Amino acid sequence: MGKELSATFRTVRSSLLLLVFGLAPLLFSAGMTQATSHGEETGEEIFMRSCVACHGTDGAGTMPGIPGLSGQGGPMEKTDAALMRSILEGVDSGNTPTPMPPRGGDETLSENGARLVLDFLRRRFGPRSNANP
Repeated sequence: MGKELSATFRTVRSSLLLLVFGLAPLLFSAGMTQATSHGEETGEEIFMRSCVACHGTDGAGTMPGIPGLSGQGGPMEKTDAALMRSILEGVDSGNTPTPMPPRGGDETLSENGARLVLDFLRRRFGPRSNANP
């Protein structure tokens, strides 16, 4: 009985976390417009709207299972192409209670917007690795 209850609790907890953090980008973006002179948000603005709920402002992750963005073996050691795939297609490693949704849960995020986020991530959380062009 204890194992069944524990498994049920984990399933419910994962579902609630996915619901809460899956909706966060939608709630945070409600009413926001694209703001800069060239008609597009900056990478930092997009990160703060769509990514910060899970990754945190410091990139360390806001809950267990969300990997830190920087540090040895972290996502920032991936190539730009691999990171763009992660941003655009999402990540489901099977090891986290909440997979990263495609485009950070923002269906309107363009490829150019994803590139702006990637540029911000590189400046904020880590240099390009040797594997990048």
